[in-house]
Amino acid sequence: MSHSTSTTFITLITSIGFITGCIPSTNNLPTIGISPCGNPEHYSMTSPMFTSVFHAGGVPLMLPMVRSEKEANALIEKIDGLIMVGGEDINPAYYDENIWNETVKFNPFRDTSDFLLLNAARKKGIPLLGICRGEQILNIACGGSLYQDIPSQIGEHKIDTTNGHNTHMLFIEKGTHLHALLGVDSVMVNSFHHQAVKTAGKGLKVSAHARDGVVEAYEGNSIMGVQFHPELFIASGDTTFLPIFRDFVNKASENR
Repeated sequence: MSHSTSTTFITLITSIGFITGCIPSTNNLPTIGISPCGNPEHYSMTSPMFTSVFHAGGVPLMLPMVRSEKEANALIEKIDGLIMVGGEDINPAYYDENIWNETVKFNPFRDTSDFLLLNAARKKGIPLLGICRGEQILNIACGGSLYQDIPSQIGEHKIDTTNGHNTHMLFIEKGTHLHALLGVDSVMVNSFHHQAVKTAGKGLKVSAHARDGVVEAYEGNSIMGVQFHPELFIASGDTTFLPIFRDFVNKASENR
């Protein structure tokens, strides 16, 4: 899809909603915008994210990439909540660091679009959910930083490249919102990431770690970020992490 004006972007929202079987926000369900993967000419989204939002009671809508504040504002005005999804590394210039080593690979088009969408969403005050890269970029938008290369900066961290589940244990802090949602002190999660949260952004509280100390989740006011991929569990029929999506969708509904 080619880059266009804000008016065309609003039209594109309706088109994407039709193509994916989503209904534009003319019903009683909250519309959940999902950031895209790819570049301005070709972007996509995996079905587990749509499935998870549907199961949680929301209307999922893949957003196009944007190149201006005007376009971002036009899109965010049409949604009730925003999910930032996984993908590439993030340019360390956004948190005032130089590139750590040759393993750091980022997509400048996506970085620009994601930060524009996040800034517009935070300005509007809608609920935000960040998953994997989405957790990382949301943390940066709140003033935090990242470990750019886990192996050389932290050490061995269990990563699963086979797209499976139950890679390592997640330890949840008692008294956090995540603990209240899941009702457990620990749970097995998947793991597909090259970078991780180093310092948490302003207003964010770390709510879960891996055994080696890697941050696996944080939370704030209408904000939640998780390093793992709950949508893959939900799409496979495991509802352990469905409360994360239901809570997010409920907040989006209340915020309409």
